[in-house]
Parts: sequence; C-alpha cells; structure tokens
Amino acid sequence: MSNPERGIGLRAKTSFPVLLCEGPHAAHCRAIELSASGIVVERGRELSERELRASMKLELFMPGLARPIRALCKPVRHLGGTRYAFKFLLISDVDRLTLMEHVDGQLQESLRVLDEVAGAA
Repeated sequence: MSNPERGIGLRAKTSFPVLLCEGPHAAHCRAIELSASGIVVERGRELSERELRASMKLELFMPGLARPIRALCKPVRHLGGTRYAFKFLLISDVDRLTLMEHVDGQLQESLRVLDEVAGAA
C-alpha cells in the first residue's frame, strides 16, 4: 500500500445521503463505501485546495435511523472524478458501533446474494 493513511478493516459498499460541511458551506453528497474509520463519498464537484486541507463536519443519514450520525472528518484521498475518501477524526463510540452494524449488514446481504447466485448456477 503506497498511502499510509489508507484504512484497514471491514468496509462495505453502501448508498445513503451525506451532508458535508466546511465552515458556512454545505454540500449534499452520497456515501458509496463505509468502514469504522472512514467513508467514501460522491461529492458532485471536486474539492477546492482549501477544502482538501480542512477538517469538515459530516452528517450521515443512514437508513432506519431517527437522527443522523455526526462526525468530524478530513479528506485523505481523491479517488478520481468527484469521489473522495474521508477519515473520521472524531466520532462517538456509539455512532462508530452503528456504522459497523451497517457495514456488517451490507456484507451479510452481499454474501446472501452470492449464495443465491451460486445456488442458481
């Protein structure tokens, strides 16, 4: 791995709305990959040089939750186009556990679909 900031651990593809705030500016984004240590978002536009160096507030509107999960994050990788990886800098233990439960659920669903495909072959 050439990037030392790249996270290690379970991660899953996902899709839910995210609000990314830097100062008075807010952007509606979509989560596309999630782990306990970070998130990949489809931003809709490229981050500015200032935004690439900034810590940002993040609100994750995960399905089935009554309130958004809030975290402080910073961009760690540009994945091409308008996709960016963010590392969580500050998130409560309870919210991190909720994220891991979501990741586990997404992985279990992927395994179930693979089993169905294998059974149909």
